Amino acid sequence: MKNIIKNKNHRQSAYLKVSWNILMNNLKTDLNHPLKKRNEQKFVYTRLHLFNEEFTLNLNQDIWQSYLDLGSQQQYPQVWPSEIYEMAKTNEPDLCKQYMVKSLNEIKIHLDVCCTKLNTQEQSWISTLPPLEMLDDTLKQFVRLQNEHLSKTINKQLTHNFDPLDHLIQSRLYKPVIHDITSIEFKNQSDRTIQQVKRTWLNIYSKTYEMKIQEYEEQYIEHLHMFQLRFQSKDNVDKIFRLNSIKTYLNSRKQRMIKEIYINMSDYRKKLISYRKRLSKAKNTKDVSPKPIFYLLYNPFNDQERDHFCKGPNYIRMNQSAVESCKKRKQLTKKEHDNIISKVKDYLATYHRIDRTLPIYDIYSENLQYCLDVRYMTPLSISDQIRAQREKNIVKSIHQKLKKYKHLVRVTDKSGVFCVLRTQDHEQKAIEYREKTKAYKELSSNPFEATLNKVIRLLNDLHAKHKKLRTWQYNEMCPNVKTCKLAYMYFNSKTHKDGTPFRPIMNTIDSPTTKISRLLDRLIRPIFNEKVTDTNIIDGAHLIKRLRQYANDGHLKPTTLFCTFDINNLYTMLPQQESLDILVEFLQTFEKSHVQGIDLATLRELGRIVIEENVFVYRNKYYQQIIGGAMGSSFTLTLANIFMWK
Repeated sequence: MKNIIKNKNHRQSAYLKVSWNILMNNLKTDLNHPLKKRNEQKFVYTRLHLFNEEFTLNLNQDIWQSYLDLGSQQQYPQVWPSEIYEMAKTNEPDLCKQYMVKSLNEIKIHLDVCCTKLNTQEQSWISTLPPLEMLDDTLKQFVRLQNEHLSKTINKQLTHNFDPLDHLIQSRLYKPVIHDITSIEFKNQSDRTIQQVKRTWLNIYSKTYEMKIQEYEEQYIEHLHMFQLRFQSKDNVDKIFRLNSIKTYLNSRKQRMIKEIYINMSDYRKKLISYRKRLSKAKNTKDVSPKPIFYLLYNPFNDQERDHFCKGPNYIRMNQSAVESCKKRKQLTKKEHDNIISKVKDYLATYHRIDRTLPIYDIYSENLQYCLDVRYMTPLSISDQIRAQREKNIVKSIHQKLKKYKHLVRVTDKSGVFCVLRTQDHEQKAIEYREKTKAYKELSSNPFEATLNKVIRLLNDLHAKHKKLRTWQYNEMCPNVKTCKLAYMYFNSKTHKDGTPFRPIMNTIDSPTTKISRLLDRLIRPIFNEKVTDTNIIDGAHLIKRLRQYANDGHLKPTTLFCTFDINNLYTMLPQQESLDILVEFLQTFEKSHVQGIDLATLRELGRIVIEENVFVYRNKYYQQIIGGAMGSSFTLTLANIFMWK
């Protein structure tokens, strides 16, 4: 029998080499069938051997495909695990890939042969055996159980190759000899590559486990259905009652297990993190989670401070006020209390005309004070006190080192993590950006008062003198003299791009032209979105929808070429007067002579003061933007879109 089904390409599992009697006794128990006849034993053994071969081939296919997916998603040159180089007997990445593709094709051929044998053997099923479907399920489960060690070994092999990716990739990369900013950028780029590879690896794991869960769910439904067929009988009420009781128990058991898993997950995660921190090799490996970027020749921050940077800009320290003195906390509660009471009274008096002296305010004030006292003055547990004090000390130490070594902390443009760099390097990049774009002119004095007067004078003329604005429009655009202040500029590092260029951001929240910018954007953007819907793609989902329509219309052909392009510094490269002319042309094209009662000439004049009077402060120096518009202004985005439409 063994000679008949022998396959030189398939290594026999250890449990198939045990004595015939031991194997048959185990199968009798699992199948709940005596297996006394020789032809039954031969059929079951042959089928078991084929299922075992199919199972091991699938495992091999999974691990080969995982290696191939991992390497193929890297940019050239591709890097493969060391085992692949040894098996392929070459150091050439392309030859390794060919070797893996060839191995996968061979496995697929053997799988097809195995499936053909199984289908052929079905024809010779013996009627005295259990139903073929039930027999196959039992044998497959038996194979999975006996090969559990093999499955764990392959999973361990995949896991084992996870962290060494750091050494694997970095050992094959050139390292600059001179330790300077160029070498730091080189290292950061290498770290990003390792992170991307590991994220790809995690995606493979997630996909594998999702497939396993789906398979188990299908098996559960299948077995439950077979179980129902055995129990269901119209003339037996007792069986139906038992079946419903069993289904109720299964659902209850399932929900209880899910709750237990969620409870255990938190503890397991803490143990896992604690174990990994103790590993010496883990300290020198790259995590897949976003990490702060240090553009520093010498990094003065210790492990605790780096871990605090890893928490990111959105992290809020717990119980910050708890480490302050009792006197300081009382001052904080009084300040919060007075601020809230003032805002509530102002709002109710302005919008609902409620008297500020009503007794209800006294009751509200007492309740508010009680709530604030509970939040601020309640003693913490010892562990929370220790944590709050420790985090305060860490932040204080970070501030001291930033000041001592003249470093800056910024948030990166896309990934949203901290970027730490020297003030000197930051200023050099800012100067290079201004010289490259030539979009800013330095001013000799503070332009705030002059700009505020220009805006107020223009709005007064358009509203009172020329009757070009309605009262509600004038009120919405008129700046608040009490809260209005000069805009300021800052830069975010674009660490996802080569050379780490800067993206200028203008904080114009309370600038003199902000309200005009918001109203113009609210009036014009809906028109743009409506009129250019055929040539405007919002996001990835919209792109897929448009491509489907493109294909349905018969335009997507083998000769179709896809092209993408990007515009560097679009907002700072817009020609101001031409952009305003294009705005008017756009509205005229779609027969818009007025927008909410505002004629085109007035819209152009309002747009002009928004982009021309973009003045700001940066590092105690005053500037005016002479090309383009402010990055951060609502109207600038709409104007740039209309410029690109033209």
